[in-house]
Amino acid sequence: MLSRIFRYFEVVMVLAYVGFGIFVLVYGEKVFGLIPIQSKGLGIILVAYGIFRSYKAYKKKFKNEEDE
Repeated sequence: MLSRIFRYFEVVMVLAYVGFGIFVLVYGEKVFGLIPIQSKGLGIILVAYGIFRSYKAYKKKFKNEEDE
């Protein structure tokens, strides 16, 4: 039960990082007052971290299935 909650939490966090990264890429200059290079840099870092987290969660899921 608890592992299922953590799995959903991982999915929510991946979507949050990727979504916020895209938001910063598109609206970072207007909403946060960032210069274009800061907006693009932060947005790319957030999207990349979201993708990295999704890879780790995917890898962890298949490792757990092999153990069972």
